[in-house]
Amino acid sequence: MLACEAGIVIREMLDDAGGRMAASTDKGDFGFGEADPQTLADLAAEKCIINGLARAFPGLTVVGEEGLATSDSGAEDVVDEGSGPTTLKFIPTLFEDGMVPADLLDTSIQLEDVCVWVDPLDGTQEFVDGNFERVTVLIGITVRGKPVAGAILQPFVQSGSAAGGKGRLLWGGLGLGVWDGGADGIAGATRVRNDPCEGRPVVATSRSHPSPVVAEAAAALKPQQILQLGGAGSKVVMIIEGKLSHWVYPRKGTKRWDTAAPEALLRAVGGFCVDSDGRPYDYSSDCQPRNDEGVIAGSGHVAWEQCVNAYGWQTPLPL
Repeated sequence: MLACEAGIVIREMLDDAGGRMAASTDKGDFGFGEADPQTLADLAAEKCIINGLARAFPGLTVVGEEGLATSDSGAEDVVDEGSGPTTLKFIPTLFEDGMVPADLLDTSIQLEDVCVWVDPLDGTQEFVDGNFERVTVLIGITVRGKPVAGAILQPFVQSGSAAGGKGRLLWGGLGLGVWDGGADGIAGATRVRNDPCEGRPVVATSRSHPSPVVAEAAAALKPQQILQLGGAGSKVVMIIEGKLSHWVYPRKGTKRWDTAAPEALLRAVGGFCVDSDGRPYDYSSDCQPRNDEGVIAGSGHVAWEQCVNAYGWQTPLPL
C-alpha cells in the first residue's frame, strides 16, 4: 500500500538524520504569515506516492501538497506512461475481496471525475518538533468533487494488526466503514467500531496555530475539555476512535489535501467534515485547494446537533 511505503520512506529518512529532522524550507503559505515548514521527508514521501499512482493509473489526476503532482520540479522519477483507462473499471484492483466503496463501483465514472488528494506528511511541524505520534500520511480519493475513500497512516504508531514496524493504517470509504490494519493485506485488518464520543463535547483545536477565533468557536460548544493538538489526520483518527467529538478550526490555513482522506473516513462512520457554516467542500481537481472558510469536523448526529446549537447552522448533516 502506497501510504505504508511512504511511511517507510519517512522513518528511514528520520533515522538517517539521527532521529530529528529540521525544516529545509518554510513555505509560509499557512494563511496568516505563520510558519508552514517543509522537510526533505515531505518531498520524498510525496514522490513515492505520486510515482506509485502514476505507474498504476496513468492519467489519474493527483494533487499533492508539495506540488510534485502538478510540476516536475524536484520529481525526476514521476512518470507519464501515456493515457490511462477512460473509465474506472480498474478501481477494484485497489482493494481486495470485494471490499470496494460503493461510489467506486459505478462503471460510468470517467477518469476525469476522479481526483486523489495527497498530504505525504501531515503534521510537519509536529514532525520537526519530535511529536511523531501526531504525524500521518493522507491519501483521499474523490469522485465528482466528493470524498469517497481514503487512507490515513500513522507511521510512528503501531496497532495490533501492524506488522514489521510499518505503522498503523486506517482505511475505508462510504458503504465500507473504516478498517484498522491491512499493511500486509486486507485479511489482517479489523473493522473500527463506530462508538462516537457523546455527552458533553471533547474538542480539539490546533497546537501550532492557535487564535482567539478558534478558542471562541471551541468554547461555544460548551465542552468538558479542549485539547490543543497538532496534525489534521491524527485529530480525525481520535474522532473515529471516540476519543474526541469535534475538531474545530474556523479559519483559513488547511487545504483539501489535509481533509480529503479524513472526510472520507469520517463520513464512512457517520461523521462529518465541513466548513465553518456547515457546508461541505468541493474536491474537484480544478477547485482552489484552500479551505478558506475553516474546518469543523465531528463524530456524528449528536456532534452535528451540538454544532447546530452552537453556530446556528441551517444545513442538514451531509450524507
